[in-house]
This record gives sequence, structure tokens and C-alpha cells, in this order.
Amino acid sequence: MIFRKADRQMKKLHIGNIVIGEGLPKVCVPIVAEDIDEIRNQAVKIADSSADLVEFRIDFLNKSRDIENILNGLKIIKDITNKCVIVTFRTGFEGGNEEISRDKYEKLIIDILENGNVDIIDVEMFTGDEAVERIVNAAHRRNTKVIMSNHDFQKTPDSEEIIKRLEKMESLRADIAKIAVMPKDKSDVDRLIYATVTSDKCLAIPVVTMSMGEDGKISRLVGEISGSTITFGTVGKASAPGQVESGELKKFLEKVHNEAEYYTEMVEKMCSACKRRLK
Repeated sequence: MIFRKADRQMKKLHIGNIVIGEGLPKVCVPIVAEDIDEIRNQAVKIADSSADLVEFRIDFLNKSRDIENILNGLKIIKDITNKCVIVTFRTGFEGGNEEISRDKYEKLIIDILENGNVDIIDVEMFTGDEAVERIVNAAHRRNTKVIMSNHDFQKTPDSEEIIKRLEKMESLRADIAKIAVMPKDKSDVDRLIYATVTSDKCLAIPVVTMSMGEDGKISRLVGEISGSTITFGTVGKASAPGQVESGELKKFLEKVHNEAEYYTEMVEKMCSACKRRLK
């Protein structure tokens, strides 16, 4: 027995009317829109969904650097959905829709924080430690939570490296630590799950992890067991490979909860397989 679900120390983070780290993993769905009309249309669909959070992917906007356009879109999303919103500019370096320099990225994110009503801001860890510190300071001054992130669309790093990155996010004062990786085979998924379980035990902040694509889909479903506190689904267009429709995702999360013994054994086997490979 590697671990028991009852042994987990849940790290709770209260944001608006949700508690991340309590109960089932929270389901987040993206708004991937080019203009205000499309934002409004997607927001209406999400308002009627079972999603807990919305991710506003501003890198997909036609006017992705226009603060007034971004804040207008954010207000529409919040007014229509009445859900907590993560504001994200995913850079091309990490698989996003648009290239942007580090200096311009930092300025854009801080401008959004200083002028908007932001619940959670996504901050890419590899923006540079000094820039990340300035962004985190700007966010925390406004009581905005920081989900610090890293995305590897090419591979799955070693479990030790995944854990190291999540620990660094905590040291940079993230409120939530997130990593998404791409598997090439089942052993990569096992490695991500093992790193999640280990990080959940070690870190004092909520952890969010996922193995992307079809092979990694199981990682999006067993977060209540492994320790991943948010999972990303869809209402309409996906923002990453392997995302599941939000209604179906909720049903599967409930299934994992109701059949916890079976899925705990599954996660333990995945962790054991990873540990054998490390020897």
C-alpha cells in the first residue's frame, strides 16, 4: 500500500463561491473566442453547464493585447456565467495561440491585474523569476489568486523534474501549482500520476496536473485520488488535447468518488510501476 486516500491532507483554497481542494476536483472549461460576440455565445452555454470555473484564454482573441477589449470580455463572462474566472494568456512557448516576448507578457498581465476584477490569474513559471515575482506581487496586492503553470506539449519530464517544478512554483508564492505534460506511452502517464501523489503530500498549496491527449485522459479523471484539484473539460471548443465534455467529466468524477477503493488501487498500481522503473 503506497498511500490511503484518508491520509491526504487537503489544502483548501476559497475563491468566490468555490473551495478548491474540497470534495471532487473542480471542473474548469475554456472560453476560446476571437471576439466579443463569440465570448458572449460561449459564456451563455457555459452558464447552463455543470462547470465550476471558466478559463478565459485571451491569447485566442483577435485583439489579444487590447486591455479594454480583454476587460470587456472578462466582465461579460463573469456577468453571464456567475462563475469564478481564470484569466490566461498562454504563450506560444507553452503551446498557446500567440507568440509574445517576456517583457510584453509581464506588462500585459500586470495591466490586466491593475485594471480588472480578476479572480485567478495564470502565470507561466518560466517567464523568469524576477518577472514572476513582480506579477505575483501585483496579483496578491489585489487579492487575486495565482495559478502558476508549466506546459510541455512535447514530452513528459522525469517524475523528479515534475515535482521540482511544482515545488518551485510554491517557492515563487503561487496559490495553485499546475503542470501539464504530453505522454508518449503509458509509462509517461504513470510517471505524472506518481509525481502528483508525491507533490500532493509535500506541497502546502493545491496541485493541478494532467497528462494530455487520449493516453493521458485517466489523469484528468482520478484527481480526487491522486491529489489533482482542478480538471479541465469542455463546453464546445477544447483548448488542449484530451479534454472531456464537462457533463461527462462530472459524471466520471462522481463515479471515481463512489468507487474510490477501485480507483485508489488503480492509482497505487500506476505509482508502483513508476517506482519500479526508477530503481
